[in-house]
Amino acid sequence: MAQSNSYEEARKLRLEDNKRKFQMANSLSNVIRKKNNTAVKNQVKSKRTPVNPDFVRRSSRPREQVTYTENLGLKNCKTSYIATRVVTYAERSDALNRAMSFQSGLLSGNPSFVKSVLHSHVSVLFVPVEIRNNHLPREAEVRIVFEDEDGSVYEAKYNGVYGLLTTGWKTFFMDHKLDNGDALVIEIIEPTRVKVHIFKVPNDVSEVKVDELKNTEESNSIKTVDVNKLPRLQGDEVRNPNKVEHCDTRITMLKN
Repeated sequence: MAQSNSYEEARKLRLEDNKRKFQMANSLSNVIRKKNNTAVKNQVKSKRTPVNPDFVRRSSRPREQVTYTENLGLKNCKTSYIATRVVTYAERSDALNRAMSFQSGLLSGNPSFVKSVLHSHVSVLFVPVEIRNNHLPREAEVRIVFEDEDGSVYEAKYNGVYGLLTTGWKTFFMDHKLDNGDALVIEIIEPTRVKVHIFKVPNDVSEVKVDELKNTEESNSIKTVDVNKLPRLQGDEVRNPNKVEHCDTRITMLKN
């Protein structure tokens, strides 16, 4: 019995100890909960004073003004030349017509083709399929010699599979300052040698096709007729315009 009493007493002591610990933990949790529930006063934010950015710098050097606009101006050096001209349809047609008339008057009988220069022709030039298949080598890499009207000689790499003039063509393009709208007559002298005839767009628009404009004005000349001298139409003729004879003459009102 003594052993059982000692066990019960130890058990009661342990229960009381645990109860005391739970009470302490409960009291601590209540204290923490009260602290969290207390309203926190909103702190008043002070207004920011404007700061001059010129003084907030670590460097003592004078600050340069920053520009956010892009400078698209082209350099004047020869290496930066690219085809950037904007031409009208009339200017391109004029150069192309001069090149085609020159091609039709070639007395050599050599095969040739005409190319109107585009922006994409600066570094690569495409050869027509007929010329590529019948008059130029079909190898994938061939060196072709270019000769201009002054006798200057250039070399370019030619791809006979795709009909492309690549390496070396840009040098010829830049040396002759070719630009958008110019026309070329490329004459095949030999399978690996060609001659290039250049027809450029005039810088002055008034120089374009002056003779053709005169011929057009003469062919479309307007005949001037005094309205007072024309026969007046009667009432039936006005009501029935089909009875009036067709007249091709353009009438211009004359000022008294």
